[in-house]
Amino acid sequence: MQKRDWKRVAESLQKYKYVALILCVGVILMLLPVGGSKAETGELPPESALPSFNLSRVEEELSQVLSEIRGVGEATVVLSLSDSGEEVLAVDRTGAEETKTVVVSGGSCVQQPVRIKTKYPRFQGAVVVCDGGGNAAVQMEVLKAMSAITGLSSDQISISQRK
Repeated sequence: MQKRDWKRVAESLQKYKYVALILCVGVILMLLPVGGSKAETGELPPESALPSFNLSRVEEELSQVLSEIRGVGEATVVLSLSDSGEEVLAVDRTGAEETKTVVVSGGSCVQQPVRIKTKYPRFQGAVVVCDGGGNAAVQMEVLKAMSAITGLSSDQISISQRK
């Protein structure tokens, strides 16, 4: 190149120096590693991170909530279930008879099935034993609270006074 050509290139660079600077910074930022989320990196959440149903925990939480209602006092809740729930897994139907559960590799030779949805157990009935269970107003408040939380009707909830 001749001296004139270099002069033109220098003038062009001077004119577009900010555009060139922004492009260089953008390229550098794109090349930097970024700590992505677990979904982006292909790692699966541990089994405990997935929502699970624990009947004892639910009964304990209900007992604590009911104990906060005026006049109830200490409360104990026992729930019965109509079913145990169900997990629906993704399946691959490649042939007329052949079905395979779809799994995702989480690295380190760990494979987990792909969950489409989880159906939690349904409540069948409830028994509440509390200090204020002999009072009609307290029974009504407990009945409304239990019905709102569990979806049970009034004939499926029994409220008794603690001895």
